[in-house]
Amino acid sequence: MDDLDLYVQLNGVELLEQIEEDVEIVLQRSDFIDPFENLSDRQFITLYRLSKDLARKVINMVTPYMKAPSRSSALTIQQKVMTALRFFASGSYQMDIGVSQYASVSQPSVSRIVEEVT
Repeated sequence: MDDLDLYVQLNGVELLEQIEEDVEIVLQRSDFIDPFENLSDRQFITLYRLSKDLARKVINMVTPYMKAPSRSSALTIQQKVMTALRFFASGSYQMDIGVSQYASVSQPSVSRIVEEVT
């Protein structure tokens, strides 16, 4: 395989990944359920291992250090922080987060979010 073929293949893969990510973000945005609104205090603590008040404080603490979403379909800072908090609370490596209705994002997205939040 020559360099041109390799270049075309790599760019094709990157383009497909970007398209999948864009579709995933739209799905994430519409599938995200606000845990502050939809969970009781007890359910919230069970899921995130923090109280709602403490989770809000964490969001407020990290917000100045995070870049605001540039696209309307991007996850909000709150959604990213809540996804990271769920990851930290889960005790597993990103497995249950993708199926959670409170943080329905893919494993690669969780990796990026955790890196951004920390």
